[in-house]
Amino acid sequence: RSDDEMWMPEGDPLKDAWMVVDEEFCKYDHSTILVQSDDIRTPEIMEAMEKIEESVMDVPGVVEVRGINNFLSEIHRDKKKLEKQITAITEDERESFVTDDYTASLIIIKTDTEIDEKLVQEIDDAVLFVETPDDATFKHAGFSTLFSQMDSMMEESRTETMLISLVLVFVILFSFFRGFVRIMLAFAPVLFALIYTFGTMGLLGIPFTPLTIMIGTILIGVGTDYSVHFISRYREEKEKGYDTRAALHNTTLTVGVAIMTAAITTIFGFLALTTMSLMPVQDFGMLAAVGLIYAAFFTPIIVSLGIIVYEWVIRSGSRLLVGLRRRA
Repeated sequence: RSDDEMWMPEGDPLKDAWMVVDEEFCKYDHSTILVQSDDIRTPEIMEAMEKIEESVMDVPGVVEVRGINNFLSEIHRDKKKLEKQITAITEDERESFVTDDYTASLIIIKTDTEIDEKLVQEIDDAVLFVETPDDATFKHAGFSTLFSQMDSMMEESRTETMLISLVLVFVILFSFFRGFVRIMLAFAPVLFALIYTFGTMGLLGIPFTPLTIMIGTILIGVGTDYSVHFISRYREEKEKGYDTRAALHNTTLTVGVAIMTAAITTIFGFLALTTMSLMPVQDFGMLAAVGLIYAAFFTPIIVSLGIIVYEWVIRSGSRLLVGLRRRA
């Protein structure tokens, strides 16, 4: 789904009407280059704009590039004559390309293909290829440009927020557990839940949106909470004198049931979002619910297996040490 159509559900009258308009009448896409300076009416800036237009025209997919300089028969080297030339342009045409105070101007780019991230990069390279005056800035801007870069921006944001969440949760868990093994036991179900949730997202073809990128952070917070409750209750059972099997059994019957109950209530809360009209909100609600199902499912299983394996390793190591001492 494209950035425009993914917001509305299939069969929505407004979306259907927009799709007809887009397919039948919107044959071209547009982008802009914003030129800013104290006064853009200088020969150097006008010549730079002209060279940028020529450079951008060589980009595949670009069919037309227009700026205020296209209305000039020639670019006068004398600034006053150049100002008179620009003033002589009709008001409607002039206001389409420059501001009233002449501190900003637009170069409008017309393409016969959708402006994606690759095309944006090629246009940026074409602009950078031209030597521009130091007193002016040339920025590739516009809605199409912004939307084309949205995926990479969201990917970077998703990775950054998840890393920050992991670091903060790790610090909190370390201050509570004071042991690497328990921290890994708390993280393991969350990692499995994240992998399965993003895998489900890919299988269902759900795109990344400003809402769905928050799923990872939510699962890290809520999933770790489930693990901490389970591990803490297990430690209490062990302190009462129960062996590993009995302690895990009691923990599963008490905290395990509580985790499932809490998860179910939260899951239905997120599923309520699927009744909304906006598709990204529906996707967010469904993914959050799926992620919590995975987290609640993996917590008792993986933590229990981790504890059993860890204590088996400890027992085996202890027996090995005892055997070595006896031989010594």
